[in-house]
Amino acid sequence: MARQLYESGNYVSALRICRNFRIGVPEVNRRDMQIAYECMTGNESFYRSIGIDTEQIIEHSKEILRNLFAPKEFES
Repeated sequence: MARQLYESGNYVSALRICRNFRIGVPEVNRRDMQIAYECMTGNESFYRSIGIDTEQIIEHSKEILRNLFAPKEFES
């Protein structure tokens, strides 16, 4: 489901699901996804007020999702 949301460009819904993943996502990336989700759902001004570059966090979270859902290549 999260992969389909990501592939359709619905990053907010994909982040809503993936932001709490514990397996395969380092804690620092999980934190970035949580902040990005909050920024995309109306709390961006709070994070800006405490000095977080929200645009960078959102772009980084999209990259995390891209890596999470990228086809895995098999090593031979």
